Amino acid sequence: MIPKTPTLWGATPSLRSSMFRKYGLFDQKLGNTDGKLYGGEETRFLQKMLDHGETVLFDPAVVVHHCIPAGRLRKAYFRKWMWDKGELGAIEMGEYRRRNLFGVPLHVIRRLIADSGKYLSSIVASPDQSFRRQLTVCYHAGTIAGRWKHGRPER
Repeated sequence: MIPKTPTLWGATPSLRSSMFRKYGLFDQKLGNTDGKLYGGEETRFLQKMLDHGETVLFDPAVVVHHCIPAGRLRKAYFRKWMWDKGELGAIEMGEYRRRNLFGVPLHVIRRLIADSGKYLSSIVASPDQSFRRQLTVCYHAGTIAGRWKHGRPER
């Protein structure tokens, strides 16, 4: 089934200045700010345009070259990226009234435990998959940290 409005993302959209005048700027809480590797500011902006009936075009022939610093090719960078991605998702979750432990959804805790087990077993059984599994653990741990910092009910 094709979604009614596609999810668009990318690091380099071309936008008319009239769209910024009409819908405002990118959300400054997203993106890479204050040492966080959040992101999605362009995705959210494009989705806002789609939600308001704007036409958004994608041209696969457009090529964008990025100079990626060596530090962004290290495993530590990807661990932090996934942690921060989980944390941002937790912050955006808002108040969570379903089953939770100190504001952390129980399903996230269960997934962390299950994926941690898969990661540990993959170290020996399939080392080629272990880093990918480690990133999943980082994501869940970041989600829990984000809920702990930003999603706990007030006392």
